[in-house]
Amino acid sequence: MSNPPRIFAVLNGKYKYASLHDLIKLPNVELRLSLASGHPLDPYYLPLLADRAVVFSGDDVKNMYTGADVVLSYTASQAGLASQLKHIRTAAEAGVKLFIPCEYTLEFADCETSPHVEGKTLNVEDMATEAFPLVKLRREAVALCNDLGMPCLQVHTGIIPENFLVDEVRHPYIDESSSYGWHLKDRKVTILGDGNAPITFTPKEYYRAWFTHFLTTTRLSELRKMGNVYLAAETLTQNQLIQMWEKKHGEKLQVTYVTEKELDEKENDVKAQRVHNYWTQWPAYIQVNHASYAKKADEN
Repeated sequence: MSNPPRIFAVLNGKYKYASLHDLIKLPNVELRLSLASGHPLDPYYLPLLADRAVVFSGDDVKNMYTGADVVLSYTASQAGLASQLKHIRTAAEAGVKLFIPCEYTLEFADCETSPHVEGKTLNVEDMATEAFPLVKLRREAVALCNDLGMPCLQVHTGIIPENFLVDEVRHPYIDESSSYGWHLKDRKVTILGDGNAPITFTPKEYYRAWFTHFLTTTRLSELRKMGNVYLAAETLTQNQLIQMWEKKHGEKLQVTYVTEKELDEKENDVKAQRVHNYWTQWPAYIQVNHASYAKKADEN
């Protein structure tokens, strides 16, 4: 007797690191998509329709979740993460067996150092306040899953290099603060610190191949027990990345190293402040945390 299909319900968002196109082509997989009322289907999903994806109205999410095994949530923005809490409740009521927030996450409790914002050293609890809404909402999502008795699997990755190691015009969803100070179109790089902090990177193709295989070959009963999975490809410093890029392209990059103090002095400069906010809220954690992700990924 063949196994019943594994049913994935997809909560749409901006970033789609796991390849839904690969998932749906596998045997014994059913993919359900949600189409927001009054909005056309994202062109990204159009090829999926020819491969038997099932589309539900955005007002009909309860039926989409009914009978589904796994919810893949691709929400990334603050508004999306806030609405995700409502979806978690609906999914739990519908009997969904596993909820996976696919936007990469960070385990702040593992950090050995804390970032500094406006002269204050932040601890783990500081990061879960209204000042850091994305962190707060991610933690609330996991806590809500636990409260409702619906297993939640967090997939921890390194930085997605395609988000900033690009020459072309930036994607409209990726703003100035998300470029990590890398502006390769202009051959300019701005680095906070000395550039020697280790950072773990997880390319999209690496994530794509692993995630598809992992979700369809691991027993659902095992996935429900895991809680956390760590996925890393390689750990490098920004200085090493610069050397690799220059060697590959035969060009030199204009690299500027700045300190937090120097950025603080430009606080009236909106552009500088946005970059400052990004680097002080996240990379101090990323640079410390992701060095340990490589080890944890090996253990998995």
